Amino acid sequence: MTVEPAEPGWYEDPEAPDLERWWQGEHWSDTEFRAKPEDHHIVQYMKGYAELSPRSPTNFIAISSLVCAIIELVAAAALVVTSSKVAASAAPSLATATLLLLVTATILGLGLWTAVMSGLSVANGRRTGRRLPQAVAALGCAVVSAGLSLLAFARLLPDWLLAPGS
Repeated sequence: MTVEPAEPGWYEDPEAPDLERWWQGEHWSDTEFRAKPEDHHIVQYMKGYAELSPRSPTNFIAISSLVCAIIELVAAAALVVTSSKVAASAAPSLATATLLLLVTATILGLGLWTAVMSGLSVANGRRTGRRLPQAVAALGCAVVSAGLSLLAFARLLPDWLLAPGS
């Protein structure tokens, strides 16, 4: 038989020893559980990521945003060149125009996602007093790739609307 605690608070759950459960003073809560902070393996695992704070020069979000932004920038530039060639040639087929519009929309969506993630990294860095150059560069590349994607979209939309079979 277990002895119930007297004071309300977080205690080891009598039914699940790896969790803590809220004791309300007279009975256990049915909805309030949490992992034991000192014992839980996820907490120990996450302590190893302390260097991923916004103060770290190698912030994972900032670097991954920069890599994505560079890939998007190259893809958007290639898309602008391709859309220019398609616009200069005879009317493209509906399938070609649709495929190019889908690629454009994908690059635009990824560019906007990268802009949001790098923007959050920049804001987080400013909040802590440090600007992350990777996040700033990623934000710039993402904005440029989104602009290039919009330019390609503007060039391709009329071709898609006027394509034979539409």
